Amino acid sequence: MNLSAEFEPVSRPFTHYVFLEKHGPFAEVAPPLWNDLMPLLGQLDQQQVREFLGLSGIDRTKTGEDTMIYQAGVALAQEPDRLPDGLQHRAIKAGNYARFLLIGPYSHIWMAFNRIFKELSEKRVPLRPEFCIENYLNDPRVTPEDQLQTELLVPIA
Repeated sequence: MNLSAEFEPVSRPFTHYVFLEKHGPFAEVAPPLWNDLMPLLGQLDQQQVREFLGLSGIDRTKTGEDTMIYQAGVALAQEPDRLPDGLQHRAIKAGNYARFLLIGPYSHIWMAFNRIFKELSEKRVPLRPEFCIENYLNDPRVTPEDQLQTELLVPIA
């Protein structure tokens, strides 16, 4: 797995996020959720789209596989006037993140997050209770799989 050895602390701005959400094991629910999202994105103003982001988090009030929440969506330049049926909107608050860069297939993302959380724990990096972010930096339709670049961002205090 081609994952940056050290993290870079970065600050992300307040972001308008439009997404679909599903509960269950991240590696199982994420790919089909992206497939469901793509046809809906054509109904948005493409000039407003800034980033393609996957968010993952845990709902500690639930049990089993329902605790895992995955959101597939896009960051927009401003709050949308209207949403296509099925899409939701929320704000991602500004904050600090530990940034790692993964180069290679999206199937490595979950293994990378396992390594990242182990490293942050060993270094005693305090985390914030916010969703982790996958920021897809290039287009998988035209980029060879071994050259895909994904920023993996973990919220830190």
